Amino acid sequence: MRKTIIALATSVILLPSLALADGYNDGHGQPHPMHFNGPVDLTPLVTLQKMTIGEQNAIIEGKIVRQLANGKFLLSDGQSEIVIDLDDDIYLGQSINEQTRLRLFGEYEAWKEEFEVDRVQVL
Repeated sequence: MRKTIIALATSVILLPSLALADGYNDGHGQPHPMHFNGPVDLTPLVTLQKMTIGEQNAIIEGKIVRQLANGKFLLSDGQSEIVIDLDDDIYLGQSINEQTRLRLFGEYEAWKEEFEVDRVQVL
């Protein structure tokens, strides 16, 4: 009987949370990129570079041209280049080179003139 009461109490506590759960997202309302591999709304690098103040969440694509410093790289979309900041906790699961096309999820910080990467998807 005691186990039944504990199981019922647990169900009552967890049920509202499970009913309201809408899947994984990155905290910014964006779905995890591994769940959807189709087209997304990309922000052109030139648009980000025109910003003079503030921050903007964005999704960008391009290839890493070269490493500038520890964790800092230069990314090109074929028309513009931008400095990206890759944290140590980002794990790609494979090696990349200058021919590897990447989709980067993160935030452009105008005052630093760089894109802080939250997540990387190899295309």
